[in-house]
Amino acid sequence: MSLLRRLLMAVGLAKPAAAARAQGGVGTKVGNDQVRGQLLKLGDDGTAIRHVRHFFYRPGGEGSAAVVDVRGHLAQFGMAISDTEGADGLIAEHKSEVASASFDALTLRFVTEALGMGWEYDGWECAVAHPAA
Repeated sequence: MSLLRRLLMAVGLAKPAAAARAQGGVGTKVGNDQVRGQLLKLGDDGTAIRHVRHFFYRPGGEGSAAVVDVRGHLAQFGMAISDTEGADGLIAEHKSEVASASFDALTLRFVTEALGMGWEYDGWECAVAHPAA
């Protein structure tokens, strides 16, 4: 789980991924709109191409796919794949805008496919892209 997400959960501003998904959160259009709303407050409408990081975590237990299998699955999207800091998950990175229906479809696909492998999709982050002057 990302450090930011842990901090937000600690102060009650974020919910565990499973609870958030059940309420239209992480990886859904509603959840993405919440992140985009924060970007918009900073002057970023989400349409500029930028570096985006998606987080995946293995909650453990029987039925969870091996890291190597999930890494291979994510590689098919043409993204750079790396381990999270605590090595308890994976990060998929790419350049993308974050405002389109196709971006929402991608994150929803990540939610569904991660669950199918016994993993959790924990959302995405990106830098604020300021409009060109």
